[in-house]
Amino acid sequence: TLVNPDFNIAGQHLAKKLQIPYIDYMSDLIGIIQQQTQCNPILESGALRKLDENYFKRIEAMEYAVKYDDGKHCTDIGEADALSVGVSRTSKTPLSMYLANKGYKIANIPLVPEVDIPDEVFKHKHLKVFGLTASPDYILNIRNERVKILGLSGPSNYNSMDRIREELIHAEEVFEKLNATVIN
Repeated sequence: TLVNPDFNIAGQHLAKKLQIPYIDYMSDLIGIIQQQTQCNPILESGALRKLDENYFKRIEAMEYAVKYDDGKHCTDIGEADALSVGVSRTSKTPLSMYLANKGYKIANIPLVPEVDIPDEVFKHKHLKVFGLTASPDYILNIRNERVKILGLSGPSNYNSMDRIREELIHAEEVFEKLNATVIN
């Protein structure tokens, strides 16, 4: 868009030279927004899409979140800004991606009673740990929907209330070991 006044004038001159119509739809719009918000415009094309340091930091954080999603990797977990842990369906991945979009490197690890937390996690005392939890009823609801979406039928250990309660008890124990900030 021709928000830069110099480019706008050049566009007007070129259109006149080529004898084609020129419509300046941005100047009036910018003027109205400026008047309503009492803010001065930057008047710089592509100002919202600059490839600056923050952009690359966000991309790096998103790549990190994907690599360290769902406990896939634990090497170099010390590079993370934070770690989210929780039972299945407590929104670990969405939280990781949201924070990655803000530039934070987040690793997440699912909590399952039969699987120990990787030793690597305990080596990095500086890691801020968030323990994600929810009510058993909420988790059961989400898991039942997940089972339907996957086209599975019938009860399973995954969507059993007893199993969910067992997982949540285990999660609370892990949260305490990791000194996690618990988010429900």
